Amino acid sequence: MIKKIFFLAFILLCFNIFSNADYSTSNDEANVSASDQNFNNLDIGSVFLIIIVGAILFEYFGSNSSSNENYNVFIIMDNRATKNIKNISKKLEENAIENLYTQGYVIHVTLYLTKYEKNSLYKIKETVEKIASQTKSFDMEFYKLEKTERKTLAVYAKNNQNIQQLADEITVNLTKYRKKDIKTPEWVKYFPEKEKLFNLYGSPDVFINFNPHVTLLTQENSSKINSFISNYTFTPFKTKAISIGIGKANNSGHTKEIIYSQSLTG
Repeated sequence: MIKKIFFLAFILLCFNIFSNADYSTSNDEANVSASDQNFNNLDIGSVFLIIIVGAILFEYFGSNSSSNENYNVFIIMDNRATKNIKNISKKLEENAIENLYTQGYVIHVTLYLTKYEKNSLYKIKETVEKIASQTKSFDMEFYKLEKTERKTLAVYAKNNQNIQQLADEITVNLTKYRKKDIKTPEWVKYFPEKEKLFNLYGSPDVFINFNPHVTLLTQENSSKINSFISNYTFTPFKTKAISIGIGKANNSGHTKEIIYSQSLTG
């Protein structure tokens, strides 16, 4: 609302300045040269004022619009994960269910996803680099295909000390850079424990609520998902966590590009 008021005031200012300029040039035909001189002075001053005000508004709007970046910090796995997710995605496509893999989204297991303050990316990179350099690669086992509480579909990995510890460490070290005034998503409000964590850490899926998984699709018709699950035979598979990645996420938390990654040791 405040932004709209500032913008409207700026438009009115410009209109008023040029209206006065036009009036000054036609106010007294007997003093044409004097009026022209006044117009020129007013014109130069007006342009200068508009540039200053415009620059201030641009800086104000620009800084606010770029201060709400979603960044997803996640586990990148080896080719075994890619192969299995690709096979499931093909079956989804055959059943007329759009999925994230065929749309070009990155296969990953989210460690921590939230909105960050402006210009925090370099701090996120530094944190990921430090933690990854001190973390050994580890095995992961995906054991079930299931509909999520958000009515999407995901392949879940068995949680273990390696995954949980990594997720906790990432959360603790990155939460200091997050936006503190982000709005709680409506779906989170139905889960008191998740809402509490969201208010504290900017994410409902951290610490005791961390549940490692690969999301296969955005929200779909529940009957389609139920039908697919009942007719698809899921085969558990193992893979290895090989690096930590960072991606700029959309409003649904998904990313199409890894903008930075750091390999795990070992």
